[in-house]
Amino acid sequence: MRTDSVMDLSNPTVQKCPWEAYRALRDEAPVHYLPEVGMYVVSRYEDICRIVRDSERFSMRKPDKGFLFRTDAAVQYYEDHGLPRYTPLSSDPPYHTDFRSRVEPFFTSSRIRQWEPYLRDLIEDLAHGLDTDQPVDFVRTFCFPLPMSVMTVLLGLPLEDHALLKHYTDVWVLPYSHAMTAEQEMYVAEEGVKLQRYILEHLEAKRRNPGDDLLSLLVQTRREDGSPLTTQEMVGFAEQAVVGANETTQNGLAMAMCAMIDTPGLEQRLRQEPKRIKTFVEECLRLHSPTAGMYRFATEDVTLHGVTIPKGAAVHLRFAAANRDERQFEDPDRLDVERRNAGSHVAFSHATHHCLGAPLARLELNLSFQVLLASRQNFRLARGADSYDYVPGLALRQMAYLWLQSDPLATAPA
Repeated sequence: MRTDSVMDLSNPTVQKCPWEAYRALRDEAPVHYLPEVGMYVVSRYEDICRIVRDSERFSMRKPDKGFLFRTDAAVQYYEDHGLPRYTPLSSDPPYHTDFRSRVEPFFTSSRIRQWEPYLRDLIEDLAHGLDTDQPVDFVRTFCFPLPMSVMTVLLGLPLEDHALLKHYTDVWVLPYSHAMTAEQEMYVAEEGVKLQRYILEHLEAKRRNPGDDLLSLLVQTRREDGSPLTTQEMVGFAEQAVVGANETTQNGLAMAMCAMIDTPGLEQRLRQEPKRIKTFVEECLRLHSPTAGMYRFATEDVTLHGVTIPKGAAVHLRFAAANRDERQFEDPDRLDVERRNAGSHVAFSHATHHCLGAPLARLELNLSFQVLLASRQNFRLARGADSYDYVPGLALRQMAYLWLQSDPLATAPA
């Protein structure tokens, strides 16, 4: 039996390289209590899929206090100066089903495909930032501006605000580290209220002059009884949309680039067989899940694998561990661009809570590697072992930077 320290996902050292921890959790403690953060970790694929479908016993409703924010002051600041922090898609049926049906038409695969020409042009422009002999931080040069620019446009916000929105999203996700000080919690609340006010200002502008964008959809949406969405619902969903779009795609791009570099011969094969890019993307999402895990809350005592999860307890569904479960994926730690079930990963969650923006994220990732492989070659780490690093965090797997070099395709040596 491994020691609990090996399986301590709250430890930044474990977070940086969690693969041993994931194997230990799946094999020895598929339901494991983390006292450091006060939650139960579930790590096997089948268990996670079952829990996601069981909203009666495992709810998405967070406790009013003490989960993301441990200090009353930060929660009260939201209530006094803005709106209580709220994410309508992080809810249970039937409310979740109804709300999602109002916004889902904006994210269908067919509608997202209409954005492909814009996305390809944007990606080609960003790829020019790699046209240099000097090391380039791929995260800052490419991975950050792509999803933030796209979601800024989709929401109907000024494109020049994408850097400001990136700042807000970086702050918004800090509570998911479960390691904030009281001062940091207040900072998150203050910046969170600023983001809410920013969104409210633009929602009001869309009421006066609607367009073909997501904020306009929100202000024009009506329920079956004719009532509009509440202000809290609109602001909460807009926050969730911009944060979700940024985190999944930004970190997915960076980690996919690392995976391509680390796998001998893969870059050349993807260039020669571009049809493999689709499976490559799915394998990278499976192996390096940007959303490492999310939460449910037990509505009653539940016993799983001999461990009783008490009513009210937080349950951390470790998607990243499930995506390497040998019970579901043969030779799970290997990147296999011919894997037939690569797309059955849970990097975007599962069932009714499957990520609404998954079609957009997949399109951005696929187009990015199509363009990059058509214009550059010999992608490599620029500084050896210190070319990249990860941001400590429990729920998200984020790359802080990724220093690369590459060569123009036309003139690079064979």
